[in-house]
Amino acid sequence: SHLLEEIDNNAYKRLIQQITQSNPIISQNNRFMYNANYIDFIGRKHELQQLNDFCDSAESISWWAVTGPGGSGKSRLVYEFTNKQHSNGWKFYWLQTNDYNKLSNWRPPVNRCIVVADDVQAHLQDIAKWLTNIASHPRSEKLRIIMLERDGKDFVSAKWTEMMQDNAYPYDDTVNKLCYNTNFLQIETLSENELKTIMINFAQKSGKSLTEEKILQNLLHTLQRIDSSLQRPIYALAIVDAWCNGNNPNKWDKTQLLDELLKHELQFYFNRLYGFFSGNVNKSMRFELEKLLANLCLIPFLPLEAVDEKDYPILSQKAKEIDLSFKELLCFIGIAKKINLYDLIKIPDGTTERKSELVDALILDFPDLLKEHLILQQAFDKQKLNILLPYNCENMLQNLFFIGRLLFDYPERLADQNLFWNKFFAIMPQDEKIAWLYSN
Repeated sequence: SHLLEEIDNNAYKRLIQQITQSNPIISQNNRFMYNANYIDFIGRKHELQQLNDFCDSAESISWWAVTGPGGSGKSRLVYEFTNKQHSNGWKFYWLQTNDYNKLSNWRPPVNRCIVVADDVQAHLQDIAKWLTNIASHPRSEKLRIIMLERDGKDFVSAKWTEMMQDNAYPYDDTVNKLCYNTNFLQIETLSENELKTIMINFAQKSGKSLTEEKILQNLLHTLQRIDSSLQRPIYALAIVDAWCNGNNPNKWDKTQLLDELLKHELQFYFNRLYGFFSGNVNKSMRFELEKLLANLCLIPFLPLEAVDEKDYPILSQKAKEIDLSFKELLCFIGIAKKINLYDLIKIPDGTTERKSELVDALILDFPDLLKEHLILQQAFDKQKLNILLPYNCENMLQNLFFIGRLLFDYPERLADQNLFWNKFFAIMPQDEKIAWLYSN
């Protein structure tokens, strides 16, 4: 008997592609994502209790913010909390980027409901008008809105809350009235014992035993040097990940740590490309793949049908040479996945209803800090500034919002980039919403 791979290699690759598409890749490539459940949820009892108190409060409708730096664990905390509340009979919804344009007329279900809005600064106008609208319709069951943001200890000091209030309907103070507590829920610093437990747990899930106290203490000292405030557990995971991969991160600085982590994450996709083309991959193919991955850092996801293969001519041509479409190639590499895409559909009473559809989309399972590092590497180390500030960036909301995140997470990397700042301050937005975001 002969193997299909030997008889018809193209048919073999098609079969593998179909298997890959129908069965998500089981690997460590999403191990840093808050919803991957790769490691156990550790600590945060105080924050969970505060969220419980928020849901148990008497108000019919209220919102509250969970704030903390990128990589501090905001999303994981709220993910764990909403799952717990779901088992207690609450419905929950995480708003997607495409929800916001139609948000103002959406009335969440009458059941007890939690709505989560992430990175709210990009959508303050839409959220403000939505809050005003839903407040005008009495509810028999509770509605809780949790907003995730990097900035702000309280309602008064946070710049974004002022902007949200200003962009509600004129002379309307609904945003202020609906706020559960003007002191926001700030992500607390984990104790050293909790951090050690997280590091041991991550190593164990990665197939390594981190039980020797001396090694564990050295890794903790590295974390303290890289993240002196110990506010970002993501760095603890990155340090242990490097150790699990046979590296010695004890003398690395933050940039070296992120460089190594990024190299390891990109290699996952490069290896799949090499495997598919039996090692026959040139530098131009790698360049196009890295360009695609970098572009995906700027957006939550990209529907597969929206991908323009003309932007990646070499990979597209190589796919055709083995009788595959470019989109089939992306599915095999592991960038394309099936996701639930939600849309707000108008119903007869003039309001909107949230419907979901399973679609193929490109999505990059990198934590935000690593996505930002890849963009900084492309823009400044490889002198491809157009990825941050393309020709028509004055009309690209996602680029301006992404730059805002960079300013918060990596101010030192942007400080001396004179060419970037000259180009940035020359932007003349035409769209009203983008002009508003840019000016603030």
